[in-house]
Amino acid sequence: MKSKSTSLFGIVIASVLMSVAHLAIAQNANEDIPSRLQQMDHLTAEEQKTLAEEVIEQRLEVTQALILDLSSSNINTRYYAASLLGEYRDMTAVYALNKVIKLEDADYVSRSRFTIWFWGRYPAVDALVSIGDPSLPVLEDNLATSDDPEIRELSLYSIAAVEHSADVTRAELLRIIKLEKNEARKRRLELALHSVTAQISLLLPDVSSSTAGAASTETKLPVRTKPTTQTSVP
Repeated sequence: MKSKSTSLFGIVIASVLMSVAHLAIAQNANEDIPSRLQQMDHLTAEEQKTLAEEVIEQRLEVTQALILDLSSSNINTRYYAASLLGEYRDMTAVYALNKVIKLEDADYVSRSRFTIWFWGRYPAVDALVSIGDPSLPVLEDNLATSDDPEIRELSLYSIAAVEHSADVTRAELLRIIKLEKNEARKRRLELALHSVTAQISLLLPDVSSSTAGAASTETKLPVRTKPTTQTSVP
């Protein structure tokens, strides 16, 4: 009986030690990724493939963790999560960022007074603009479905910032209006189209024409006392 207990105890200890060893190896591999990338010329084809898979896996894990952080009860955590997702420019984060498109840092001016800060006034908007074209479908859907003036304003700004032109933004809205079959969605899109010139010239003067240069990804929306008024569609 004693022999069986000793044997079982030994198996448990060996299993624990093996798990710890595997964890340590995995941790060391992750920590070693930058140095291994620097030495990629000296790796075999199989080692290069393995390293690439590890980098992709690590990026996916980080992206998923940041997406979860967008729901944090800590406002600073949400700011950093949105900002870092913008740095990663991962299209899988678009829907999560769109859910918090109104995320606003009221202290942005004081934060950035003496240094270049991580995010602008609207971190999620900055991130969606940084991600670029993959953000457009959800932003256009906001204009077709939402009656929230702030969501509409931020979405319209973001589309123009991605397109770098109010003219291109108008052309894109005209295109999707022609394709839209639902009348309520169509009316909301038409409202957005009518407000493009006024809103884009106010919010984003440096991209108000197709001849303008590329826009900065940092959101420069003005401080609003109240959202722009738009007619809601039943």
